[in-house]
Amino acid sequence: MYELLFTINESPPSWLLATSKRLLFVTEISFLGLYKIDWEILYEELKEEPIIKINTNQIQILTKEPKTTGTIGSHQSFGKLVKFITLDSIRC
Repeated sequence: MYELLFTINESPPSWLLATSKRLLFVTEISFLGLYKIDWEILYEELKEEPIIKINTNQIQILTKEPKTTGTIGSHQSFGKLVKFITLDSIRC
């Protein structure tokens, strides 16, 4: 179920779409109305709620670390940093 649409870019048109189960990053690939899903993240994969950084026009989305199979752990962050145009681009 569709919850929120957030315009990220106008050229090419792209959106961050929130549904009842996941976040999707969608890009228009043709003026004929063709779209592609660049990535999607299930809410259960999120480490915390996404953070909107108004001063830098960014949304920080952190995901849980994948399970490691080796003995050496990693300290890197997992997730996405999405740059948006303005907060006026939010549609519910």
